[in-house]
Amino acid sequence: MQWSDLAGADLAPLSDLADKWRGYTAHLEEYGSVLAEDVAKKLGEDVFEGADAAAARDRVARLRAVITGDVLERAVSVRDGLSTAYEALQAELEEHAAVEADAGDLRLRIQNDGAVVRIEQTVLGTDAAAALNQQITTLAQRVADCMGRFEAADANLAHRLQGAIEEPSKLPLPIGENPDIRDIPTGPGHVADWWAGLDPMEQAAYLEAFPEFLGGLDGMPADARNTANEATLASEIDSLDAEITSIEAQLAALEAGGDHMMTAGRGETMETEEYRDLQARLEELQGKRDDATGLQENIETLERDGRDVYLLDYSLDDDGQAVVAIGNPDTADNTAVHVPGTYSELSNYSTQLDRASVMYKDAERAAPGEETAVIAWLGYDAPDDLAQASDPQQAHDATGDLNSFMNGLDAAHQGDDSHTTLMGHSYGSTVAGDTIRNYEGVADDLITVASPGTTANSAEELNLAEDHIWSATAEGDAIELPQDLGLLGHDSTSDGFGGNAVTADAIGASGSEIHGGYWKDLDENGDGVPDRPNSARTNIANIITGQYDDVETVG
Repeated sequence: MQWSDLAGADLAPLSDLADKWRGYTAHLEEYGSVLAEDVAKKLGEDVFEGADAAAARDRVARLRAVITGDVLERAVSVRDGLSTAYEALQAELEEHAAVEADAGDLRLRIQNDGAVVRIEQTVLGTDAAAALNQQITTLAQRVADCMGRFEAADANLAHRLQGAIEEPSKLPLPIGENPDIRDIPTGPGHVADWWAGLDPMEQAAYLEAFPEFLGGLDGMPADARNTANEATLASEIDSLDAEITSIEAQLAALEAGGDHMMTAGRGETMETEEYRDLQARLEELQGKRDDATGLQENIETLERDGRDVYLLDYSLDDDGQAVVAIGNPDTADNTAVHVPGTYSELSNYSTQLDRASVMYKDAERAAPGEETAVIAWLGYDAPDDLAQASDPQQAHDATGDLNSFMNGLDAAHQGDDSHTTLMGHSYGSTVAGDTIRNYEGVADDLITVASPGTTANSAEELNLAEDHIWSATAEGDAIELPQDLGLLGHDSTSDGFGGNAVTADAIGASGSEIHGGYWKDLDENGDGVPDRPNSARTNIANIITGQYDDVETVG
């Protein structure tokens, strides 16, 4: 802000707006006070009798309470805020004029940046010069204070003007108190109850204030989490763009000045440490941006296909994480949560969304009259190599988060309970199985696909009835060796484990191809045209939709 901006400020429109709001709140006060006796008289006991009259009177009472309570309180808040802002700005305009007058009396000039300078550079005695310098210092401080207070009042006014529109009846009024993060409870059930107890305006205020926190909070509704995460992801991309631009400019400046290279002995040159650090940071930021925009594009692709998609959680840290639902889990009759395995990270998350989309479509065909949601849950740090995948520690580390997520789905669900299935592929089945083994009531069914082990040695160790434990491994799958080693528990498809082994087709020319072929179609006669889905897909769809009699088991 410049000093001259204050002189040019026109407060007449603000004064008019404050007057309009005074009239609006007066109207609300009057309307609220006469509503009960005026309308209730028309719907009173002497006019109507019975249940209809009682219901009408109840509606009138509730309407009066809203108008004289919450709406009026919020309208008064806007009115008072506008009045306060007007008074504050008017006071600073008056101070501006007073400072200008004092400066003129002292033969001083106030520059646009707030600096105070002498108009005439005359020779002064020591005492006179000291006195004038003190006056200049005092005047400069008054200028700075005036500009600072004006900016603060202007910022407050901008906030108030967001609500003060021409049609107050349509006003998105602010909540009575500012949202406080300390009021947000912990635990999925408590979170769901807290959110349900907020009115729509309060919910909107919390989403605007704390999107990065609410987006990953188990127990929040899917649409609210999606709103929060979409906003946070877009903001993170903007921040990454800004930092990338800054670092690119720093690198260009070093290169232009020749400061990116140094002599390393024997006449050889090498890049400076500063230059190398900036390049490494740039590469890291570009990788994160690619992951973030890739996630956005994957979701947009699904939405263009007509799917309801919900971004339930994500992280750009390290290898990255994402949790995306196809279909609304809050209203679904059937909900499946799929946990991917080794090598899974945000950069290749599109593979998991493709698989979730296949399972969603299969479930739609299996139960066309029911609503299904399928969630790709990459909410943990998956192993980066086979050595890590032979250790159950990363599965152990993930179980608490997965259990909380499953509880959050249950807490946020509307209406009758959803039939829930927790499933995992490869090491993801280790995560899913270990979660079922350590927590009760996680899901109605467990499906393991190409599992190296569930950390359990038998179905009896899992907190599910054996007839709700399902396992699929195709012949020739590369996972057969880890199954034989038993490093992550016994093979869940073996006869001695218990539960149900279901059929799966081996699709692929190698063990690794078969390992990823469970979501593909089978070309039975070799003519290049798919004849039917992998039987594992059909079985998964029937389990997800609770059609157990149609599941094809081995033997």
